[in-house]
Amino acid sequence: MACAGTAERLPAPKRDIHNQGGTVPNTTATQFTVSLPNKPGQLAELTQYFADKGINISAIAVEALGDVSFVRLTVSEKESEVKSWLETKGYKATATKVFQVQIQNQPGQLHQLASKLAKQNVNIENLYGSTWANNQPATLYVAVDQFEKAENLLSQELAASRN
Repeated sequence: MACAGTAERLPAPKRDIHNQGGTVPNTTATQFTVSLPNKPGQLAELTQYFADKGINISAIAVEALGDVSFVRLTVSEKESEVKSWLETKGYKATATKVFQVQIQNQPGQLHQLASKLAKQNVNIENLYGSTWANNQPATLYVAVDQFEKAENLLSQELAASRN
């Protein structure tokens, strides 16, 4: 399934991560996962609904497995309305709380994040993200099996980086 067009990037966080090192929890978001038939036009149809409703898709990942494609996305507005709206359109959708984190765009930064979560027995269920340039931080969307435990861990890391 091809993905034409681009999603607009969320505004950059107001903190300077270059002086902190490591992972900086920026915020949380709701990730909507929609299953679609893996055939031409399905993503175009789904994204047309968002365009018609004036809802900006702030992050998106698409993965095809056999006859089914899974679209994971976050939106920048009307988050509370999206799941029910998708279901009224006939889509199978789930909503999951995810972290939006920023990491330095350097070798080993993702390893540090994954290792910290693994040491606390927190499993990363899905992760996607990108950066615009080598000197800019990467923005990641991270879903985990133990959200509160991961949130506490990342909050402690942020507090320690400020000291």
